[in-house]
Amino acid sequence: MYSASDQSTTLLTQEVMPEKTLTVLQEFSRGRLMYREVMNTLSLDSDEMLFRLMAQADLPMPHLSDKETNAMISQFRQFLRHAGI
Repeated sequence: MYSASDQSTTLLTQEVMPEKTLTVLQEFSRGRLMYREVMNTLSLDSDEMLFRLMAQADLPMPHLSDKETNAMISQFRQFLRHAGI
């Protein structure tokens, strides 16, 4: 579900940025897409370009996706088991 701010962002950027790019950036901002997925989908070769696009689209910086968070939790639990904690 998109909020009113998402709609205004879309209206302001759709003339400057292709709709597909904006959609990918919105999903990344919400943590629904992982960093590498975004970089590959948009054919970006630098972090700087990604963050410039995020700024251009007036989107907040992303947080970790549920998939990434769960993977980190799993790795940490595995580490604790191996450490005997």
